[in-house]
Amino acid sequence: MSSNKFLTVADALNLNRKQTLDLYREHVNSGLADMLAATDLDLNFVQAEGALVWDDEGKEYLDLDAGDGTLNLGHNPPAVYDAINKVKGSPVLLQPYLSRLTAALAHNLALMAPGELKHCFFCNSSSEAVEAALKLARAATGRKRMVYCDGAMHGYTMGALSVSGADFYCRPFAPLLPECQKIPYGDTIALEMVLRDEQAACFIVEPILVEGGVIIPGKGYLQKVREICNRYGTLLIVDESKTGLGRCGSVFACTLAETIPDIICLPRFLGGGVIPVSGIITTAELWKRAYGDSEKCLLHNSSFGGNALAMAAALTVLNETIEQELSLQAQEKGAYLLQKLEELAAENSLVREVRGEGLLIGIELNPPVDNVRQNIAGKQDAGRGDEQLASQVVKDLLKRHRIICSYTRNNPLVLRVTPSLKITYEQMDMFVEALQDTLEKLLGSAEAPAVQPALPAVFIVAHDDAFPPWVFLQEGVSAGIGVDIFTELARRNNITIKFIGATWSSIFPLVTNKQIDLILNAGWPNPYLDDFPIIASEPYAQFESHLFMKRDPSEPKITISLEELEGKRIGVQRASIVASLLKKTGAEVVEYDNDTLSFLDHFWNKTDYVAAEKMVGLNLNQTFFQGCFQIVSEPICQQQVVCLTHKDNSALMAKINEEIESLKKEQIIKQIYEKYNRYSGPRRLEAKIRAIKG
Repeated sequence: MSSNKFLTVADALNLNRKQTLDLYREHVNSGLADMLAATDLDLNFVQAEGALVWDDEGKEYLDLDAGDGTLNLGHNPPAVYDAINKVKGSPVLLQPYLSRLTAALAHNLALMAPGELKHCFFCNSSSEAVEAALKLARAATGRKRMVYCDGAMHGYTMGALSVSGADFYCRPFAPLLPECQKIPYGDTIALEMVLRDEQAACFIVEPILVEGGVIIPGKGYLQKVREICNRYGTLLIVDESKTGLGRCGSVFACTLAETIPDIICLPRFLGGGVIPVSGIITTAELWKRAYGDSEKCLLHNSSFGGNALAMAAALTVLNETIEQELSLQAQEKGAYLLQKLEELAAENSLVREVRGEGLLIGIELNPPVDNVRQNIAGKQDAGRGDEQLASQVVKDLLKRHRIICSYTRNNPLVLRVTPSLKITYEQMDMFVEALQDTLEKLLGSAEAPAVQPALPAVFIVAHDDAFPPWVFLQEGVSAGIGVDIFTELARRNNITIKFIGATWSSIFPLVTNKQIDLILNAGWPNPYLDDFPIIASEPYAQFESHLFMKRDPSEPKITISLEELEGKRIGVQRASIVASLLKKTGAEVVEYDNDTLSFLDHFWNKTDYVAAEKMVGLNLNQTFFQGCFQIVSEPICQQQVVCLTHKDNSALMAKINEEIESLKKEQIIKQIYEKYNRYSGPRRLEAKIRAIKG
């Protein structure tokens, strides 16, 4: 093919695999072309129908990705093409004049949407929809701050990236929009801390954190979010771009949680995967506040939004969603596929967990043991096995089984399964069998032993700045009974250990973002070190403090009633006032000695909560969070608390406790205690601090 020839549609459809690859390298995305070619994945797909696609050699593939979850009706749905043919000859685009097709689509969406949501804006992509939602929230409230979740992915434009918790995609374009605040997904206490100054215009959230690993929030999460947003006048934006129109077993996934947002970002599937269509739907009140008069009605627009082809396609998609009962199909087929995958997970050590809602399913893989790493990455590059595991599964499914699958952008250990809602049971069985074969191949000829609890290669321990024995002496060097214990553990296990010793306000962002392995806390207040910089090596020292940790001490604190602890088992350390309060609530109080090992033992193994003088630990019943609640002591009878959270590392703690027992037998711990008996208290520590700061 001559490089100077001007190509027609017919020419393009006749390009072979090599010609397509060459043109991509020359004119489109050379990095993508090279990456696919290097792994022999630069296939030339030429035909598609339903859940199947074919390459130029006539080979058939089963598509479990369905255009990143946008093809609920499958590839090339006939009904959508019929609708497009019906509007041939109509004005395709006349801005800003009124379109009867746009009016009809908005009417139908209002009938399907929950609550009073009835005013629509149409555009082309989910990123555009997020931009529209953010702008509406600022225009309607007059506020600037926008709150979002760690791990979220709302799009690739500047505004959408600014509310996406994906550092890999955001970092090259920094600085992004100002006044965007990140909090942990599923953490309603962190949300309340951020919103309580009544400066946030909106909180944008997904009903399921899709690209963060298909994370299902705890029961009642969205309802609690709705309640908090109402309390502080913050608009709730629910991004349904990957969860709506039947995907999760309901027209909108937020209705499964019995929650009505202020704004919904509409599903990308609205155009049936044939014509790009997206948008938002909101209430009449908010629309009026933002754009509701002749002066403001054109403040926001989309050049191709509302075009006749897109509106006709979307009208048909809504009808097909209802007439074919796609929500019910997703419920039934999703339940079937989840059960099959859970059975597979029970028999294969490479699968950590299967989770999902409807036909939005995540398969989280376990970091492999050494022999599996070598199978995946090769003996020369076994250390990269963790990163390559999901990628290798996807490649093997494609090359050996002709199944198209993907993994989540912000957690590459999670396979994402988002097939057409019209997928057959036979096709789902094919996928499960292929996945089982692929995983067995990666494990090798014999099943690898189950992953055993072990200390990580780099072990991150955070501790507060209390008096001896919790003393840090200089940047990068920490000291203390607990610190020395874990230093000894690290030495014996040939691992690297990093300590973070600082005020809780400095540690808190690392904690909520799950960047540490363990928290050590003596339960003592420390007025001497409130302004001392975080003690940590890169990259931990660069984490931005959360806005809610920069609060004015005069502001009211979040209050949580201790009565919520009734019936719980609580360990108490040197906490007579707290213990008496807890006993009055009906909690079972277990007292234990004032030493680090006893504290750790109870904290991780024996109680629902732990109290240490002015500390109460609380299990938040979430898959990867536990929390500590510190009771405010002025006055303590008011029962006020603030939240701290950390990673749930039950397996890790089991290994640590085992190691500590060996240290006890060897009298190592006794030697460490004797070493710190030399400290005489606050006055000596205060002198050390003055010397360091000076």
